[in-house]
Amino acid sequence: MKKRIITGMLISAVLASSVFAGSMHKKDDNHKGNFKKYHMMKQGKKMPFFSTLREVYLSSQQKDEIKKIMAGHKIKASTNDAFTSTSFDKSKYISLVKAKKENMLEERANLIEKVYAVLNTKQKEELKKRLDDKKERMLSRHNKRLNNDKDING
Repeated sequence: MKKRIITGMLISAVLASSVFAGSMHKKDDNHKGNFKKYHMMKQGKKMPFFSTLREVYLSSQQKDEIKKIMAGHKIKASTNDAFTSTSFDKSKYISLVKAKKENMLEERANLIEKVYAVLNTKQKEELKKRLDDKKERMLSRHNKRLNNDKDING
């Protein structure tokens, strides 16, 4: 009788530890898989226009037009051009990165202008309202954070 109880407890302990180890492995995989999602969310903070645009109702034709605009806006110069199979051209890399930074703001403004032109008047109003709401929420969170810091630090 005692042997069966001990055997049962031993088997349940082994199974429980293997289940726990399996779930820990899954968490690591999920973390690795969510990197792209996390990275994209960070980019949304840089460009609130596009993250807010997703919330506006668009017709399928408008979605297609915007996809074409976005596809045509892909960054043309790549820093990979500075690498060859045998060497690395430092000066070429530096010039490519500088050119990329200089053109980024203008390119982004042109992209927003083209996408904004696709929207109708009602959609433009809705987008503006959502952008204002998002800005207001961000400021209120920022103010809350500042107030909490004052409370904590005295």
